[in-house]
Order: sequence, then C-alpha cells, then structure tokens
Amino acid sequence: MKIILVSDEDAKNTCKIGQGADCCIWLVMGTEGFECLYHEKHAMSLTGDTLYKRWKSGLTVAKRDGCDRMKNSKETP
Repeated sequence: MKIILVSDEDAKNTCKIGQGADCCIWLVMGTEGFECLYHEKHAMSLTGDTLYKRWKSGLTVAKRDGCDRMKNSKETP
C-alpha cells in the first residue's frame, strides 16, 4: 500500500476537511497524520469494508472524488 502523507494545510485547503460533501472522500487520518487513499481505493478498513464501498453506498459525509492534483499525477503531494 502506497501511503501518501498530506500536510495539515493541504488537508484544509485542497482536501477541504470539515467542509461536508465538498471534502475529499480519500482523506483519512493515519498514524503519521493525514493520508490520501486516492490511489488505494480498495484498501480494507479495520472493519473489513472498503472506503470505496462505503462512499458508493452513500454512507460517508464526504462526497468529492479526489482532486486534480491526485487525478493528474501518481506523485505524492
């Protein structure tokens, strides 16, 4: 699994944490801080579910599917 660390500033300004449906679905909190799972969409959670499945089922507050930065590049932020 490729872990992409996201700065607090990017989490706020790019990923839009705390902004409801405009927040990126792939922003998560990991052991080292914010992480982007855009390129790991089918990673399993501790409950055995995937974030992708929860999102597609309408079970998440966040609704935005990534940002241009992640969609246009495989590089880490």
